[in-house]
Amino acid sequence: EGEVMFRQGDPADGFYLLLSGSIDVIKQEEEGGGGGGKSGRTVDTLFAGEYFGETALLSHAPRQATMRCREPVEVLRLSREDFEAGFVQQSTGGGAARPCGKTEAMASAEATARQALGFIQMVSSMQRSTLRHGETAFVEGDVGDRFFIIEDGHITVESNGVVLNNLEAGGCFGELALLTGAPRNATVRCTSERCRLLSMGVADFSRLMRRSAAVHSDIETLARTRSATHPAAGDPHGTQGHAAAKG
Repeated sequence: EGEVMFRQGDPADGFYLLLSGSIDVIKQEEEGGGGGGKSGRTVDTLFAGEYFGETALLSHAPRQATMRCREPVEVLRLSREDFEAGFVQQSTGGGAARPCGKTEAMASAEATARQALGFIQMVSSMQRSTLRHGETAFVEGDVGDRFFIIEDGHITVESNGVVLNNLEAGGCFGELALLTGAPRNATVRCTSERCRLLSMGVADFSRLMRRSAAVHSDIETLARTRSATHPAAGDPHGTQGHAAAKG
């Protein structure tokens, strides 16, 4: 009780899963009055089954909060090296070259998002589904109710009869409708013999966005870049990867 796991401003050296007990998340803030001191404010409390430490690792920044035990705890710690080797490098493998026709901004947003996708698969319970050739994940005008990662196969994105993009394993689609509440603005169709997809519903997606600032930032940046590139069809302009996603 009272032990500090790490302090705000420390270098990021690991990712943690809380197995038992509870931990306070404390933000250090400048005190008023010009004294130059800092005071701590508890902004959240984590309990068994929750995780922490990913934001600094994904954003390559110092720790953004102090984590202090409220009681004796058990944690599973993954070092930075294992954290990155476990999924970040795998999720970005083969994607260094900019795809033909992609803007620099889009290529950068997609590369960053692939790290977030690896983390999403690591910490989320996702539903697997299979599409056969010609079947659709959703059609233009549908209500946005799920976020998708392509595990295997090839996907074509179409809007108003025009093919906007061709996606493959390691890519994602469907995030903009969940972020904004707008209807789907494209049809997503399987163009290979079979497409295997991982997906999560609105509630799980929203909870993940609230829980992880780094993931939220990466996915929001991707959605914003897609929208700027194709204002009429920002949602489906997917992240393209070359390494198959792991569930």
